[in-house]
Amino acid sequence: MANWKTFGIVARLAAGFGFLLILMIGLTLYSIRQVETIDRNLGVINDVNSVKQRYAINYRGSVHDRAIAIRDVTLVTSAEERQAVEKLIETLASTYADNEKKMADMIASPAGATAEEKAILDEIAGIQAKTNPLVAEIIARQEKGDGEGARKILLEQARPQFVAWLKAINKFIDYQEALNKSIGNDVRSAAGGFNSLALTALAIAIFLASVAAALTARSIVGPLAKLQTSLVSMAQGNMEGDRKLEKRGDEIGMLARAVAALRDAISAKAERDADSDARRATEERNRLQSEAAEREALAEQTNAAVNQLADALQALANGDLTRQITGPFIPSLDQLRVDFNQAVEKLRLAMQKVAENASAIASGAQEIRSASDDLAKRTEQQAASVEETAAALEEITITVSGSSNRAQEAGHLVRKTKESAEHSGRVVRSAVEAMDKIEASATEIGNIIGVIDEIAFQTNLLALNAGVEAARAGEAGKGFAVVAQEVRELAQRSAKAAKEIKDLINTSNNHVRSGVSLVGETGKALEEIVTQVQQVDGNVGAIVEASKEQATGLKEINTSVNTMDQGTQQNAAMVEQATAAAHNLASEAEALFQLLSQFRISAQTTFAPTRPANVSVASAASRPSASPARRLTAKLASAFGGNAVADGS
Repeated sequence: MANWKTFGIVARLAAGFGFLLILMIGLTLYSIRQVETIDRNLGVINDVNSVKQRYAINYRGSVHDRAIAIRDVTLVTSAEERQAVEKLIETLASTYADNEKKMADMIASPAGATAEEKAILDEIAGIQAKTNPLVAEIIARQEKGDGEGARKILLEQARPQFVAWLKAINKFIDYQEALNKSIGNDVRSAAGGFNSLALTALAIAIFLASVAAALTARSIVGPLAKLQTSLVSMAQGNMEGDRKLEKRGDEIGMLARAVAALRDAISAKAERDADSDARRATEERNRLQSEAAEREALAEQTNAAVNQLADALQALANGDLTRQITGPFIPSLDQLRVDFNQAVEKLRLAMQKVAENASAIASGAQEIRSASDDLAKRTEQQAASVEETAAALEEITITVSGSSNRAQEAGHLVRKTKESAEHSGRVVRSAVEAMDKIEASATEIGNIIGVIDEIAFQTNLLALNAGVEAARAGEAGKGFAVVAQEVRELAQRSAKAAKEIKDLINTSNNHVRSGVSLVGETGKALEEIVTQVQQVDGNVGAIVEASKEQATGLKEINTSVNTMDQGTQQNAAMVEQATAAAHNLASEAEALFQLLSQFRISAQTTFAPTRPANVSVASAASRPSASPARRLTAKLASAFGGNAVADGS
């Protein structure tokens, strides 16, 4: 036993594992030889015998199909069918020749062939040599028209040869099948023996491994367990070691002696470190107390800074943009205070600019609303005047028609007709003056619409500037950006409506100028009537003609005034739309100020729009006390009423 302990652990492990390695090498070499034998036999089956068998099967298929084809040669009647069958025979013969060449190459290879294989192949070749000429002769006789002779050769000579040929081929195929079965049995026998050997070797290896493990556990693991127990005792404070382990001559003894040296060094070091540990503990306690005091002071400063910042953020959330943090923070947090103050200041300036722009928008909206109200009132008055004028002209047309009829019936009233014509001339001049006033009023309305268009353009610019300022304000300006966009759209709609009203007024001016021209022509006609009446007092026919021309002119005037009436009514409707848009713009400005009232940017806490005085484009003093249409109706009624009275008398 003492001699065994002198061997090292490496030598013991090398001896145990070396024996197992030799056993594994022997088993591996034997396994390799067995596998090579199995592989060689399988190679013969797959690469030699099976290939030969496949070529022989191809032989059989070609011979079988040629036997059927040569029979068909003797049965077909047309030349085309016979040629097709002959071509099939040639193709089958070519396929047979290809497989025959491959078979010959295999026979000539190093693997070669057995004597029995060569004998069978020679038999096949001999039958082939006898059958091919018969096939050629059958085809030749059939082509010459000797079908009876061809069938006789087929039945008596060719058919037995084909049967013998197929029998020989089947013999070769059966021989290859028998070879494969024989080799397969050898392979299965070798594999079965290999399995038995492998199981036996595995059992031996398990037994030897168990023996080696037991010896190793006894000679290595046991002393190591004792050494582990000694180390655990030393860790628990017991500095007594196992002296028997220290006397061993192997690696375990060396390790036990090293552990003993370590134990002695630890004992000496423990005594030296005891005093120094006490001093370090005192110093560490003092240092920790100092650091704790510094941390508490820093925590108090940080809490104070966080509280100030929280108060400022709460004020900002409530809309107070004037709040600033004046007290300095600790150096590590003071930059946060500076950044917050700068951000609040920028936001306050932005909201102040938004408030100024909103005030300007509200002022413009109030002016637009006031001007639109005045324009609506004047347009309504103008529409009423034009409507009355149209009605008066309708009455005039009816009256003039009646006058013409009465002139034809009552020629003796020429003198009174002359006076009436003179009075009609004055009335027409009054109508021309009224038309001029209507044209002037329409021009004034066009100027007012131009002012509305300019106001809408300025409002659009203000809304655009407000949108830009809202974009600069970031998240805080999103709501105002929506309001600015709505104001801009209202301004654009106001400008569009003003343009349409202006176009309608221009059309109305053209109609008014046409009416003035027609009324002027009527005045000239009346002057001619007066002159003719003065020159030819008794020329009733001329008076009747003049009356007809007067009636025609008045009808044209009536048509023009009706057209002007329609345009004026449309102008009134457009003015009402413009007024509604102006009121909507003012309402949107009020809503904008309600949104801005949530913020406090200076000492004032409430935003209110500047409400300008109502702008009156035309004063009440400038409005006529009586409608021109009413005056024209009164004059024409008085002029033609005299004729009616005279006629009635």
